[in-house]
Amino acid sequence: MTHSRNVDGTCPENIWEIGLGHRSDASSEFKFGVNTAVGNASVETIWSEGGLYANPAAASVIKLSSDSATDTGDATVRITGLDANYAPLTETKAITGQTAVTTTGVFLRVFRLEMTAAASGQTTNVGILYAGTGAISTGKPAVVLCLAEIGEGQSLTTNYSVKAGATALITGINWGTVTAQNVTLSLKARELGSVFRTEWQMVFNASSGTMIFAVPIMVPAKTDFELRGIAGAASANVSASMSIVLLDN
Repeated sequence: MTHSRNVDGTCPENIWEIGLGHRSDASSEFKFGVNTAVGNASVETIWSEGGLYANPAAASVIKLSSDSATDTGDATVRITGLDANYAPLTETKAITGQTAVTTTGVFLRVFRLEMTAAASGQTTNVGILYAGTGAISTGKPAVVLCLAEIGEGQSLTTNYSVKAGATALITGINWGTVTAQNVTLSLKARELGSVFRTEWQMVFNASSGTMIFAVPIMVPAKTDFELRGIAGAASANVSASMSIVLLDN
């Protein structure tokens, strides 16, 4: 991973233009997640499922479901990720509660799940929404790739992958915990064909903070990255987020 000062996309005036969608060659992402029980035995991804996130080895169709039978009828969800060529892929589907529906698109990466319309008489998701693969048990797939907790309407996960033909610039990271013990938070990134490496790290205790990078962390195309944590004692409730600018190469 490299850092660069010669990136006009992160100048304050350009950040506004990108955020407003006025730049055809750039876009922005805000990835945020929570893990309510980060353990002390091994690192965990900051996502609401807990444990360490595992990216699929191959592209496949995705099963969409809820663990509540109420999330059906008018209920629809949108799944966002990348296809086998690392091109952006988004699909919106009507869901049928605990019975999974399958995407038409074939996804290699999944990093966002959103409810776009609630069931009749509801204002948000009644159950946990899932995107995954494998057998479905009471609405939950054997392999969870993304999920939206009850009432959130959106996934809470920090995993992300850079599309082909673009470079991601991580401009800032936020973190926090109310737990009175040391938590080590790391930014891990894996370029295509390589291994996960630590690109940034912070230790904090019962506190929150923000790091704005004067020199953004540059992440190449087709790279997977995420925030991971490990607690110093039993378990910690950790939230974290990243501000990201995507520039076309």
